[in-house]
Amino acid sequence: LFGMWLFGYKDLRIFFIPFFGGAASGRKAGAAGWQQVIVLFLGPVPGVVVGGVLAVVNLAVQEPLLGDVAGTMFLINAFNLIPLSPLDGGRIFELALFRRHWLLDAAFSLVCAAGLAGLGALGVRVLFFVAALQVIALPARIRFRRAVAELARRVGPLPADPGALADETISALRSEAERLHPGSGVAIVEAR
Repeated sequence: LFGMWLFGYKDLRIFFIPFFGGAASGRKAGAAGWQQVIVLFLGPVPGVVVGGVLAVVNLAVQEPLLGDVAGTMFLINAFNLIPLSPLDGGRIFELALFRRHWLLDAAFSLVCAAGLAGLGALGVRVLFFVAALQVIALPARIRFRRAVAELARRVGPLPADPGALADETISALRSEAERLHPGSGVAIVEAR
C-alpha cells in the first residue's frame, strides 16, 4: 500500500483473504513497469524481513510462540516470491520477461499452472483450483495479449495519460475493442 501511495496509485484498499493473508489494491493508468515491480516486491519482502528479524530475536529469548510467528511470516511471504503467477514473484517475472510477446506470456502462464498444480500435489490443495482457473483464463488472456500487440503495431506507444490520446488512437482502440468484444468500444470513449 505504501508503494502504491508513493507512486500515485488511486483507489487504495487493503483487504483480507482467508487462509492467504492480506492484499492491497490500487490503480494507476500507465504505471511504469519498474514501479509495478517495486510495488510487487513491497508486498512480501517486508514480511520476509520481519519474519527473519523475529527469528533472530527468538534465538535469544527462546519463546515458542514468537518462533511460530516468525516462521509463519517468513514462509508465507517467501512462498509469495516463488516465480509462479499469480503469486507476486510470478507477476514480477511476467513484467520483466514475458509481457513482451503474447506467445511468451501464454507459455509462462502454462508453466505457472503446471507449477501450481505440482505444488498442489505436494499438499497445498487450493493451488489445484488456482491452476485450473489459470488454464481456463488462458484463451482470453491470449486474445487480449494479441490484441495489445496488434494495437502497439498499429498505433505505436501510448501515452501514460489517457487524456493525451489522439483521436485516431482512440478510434483504433475502439475498433479493436469492438472486434474483441462487441459493445465494449463505447466504454473507451466514455472512459476518456
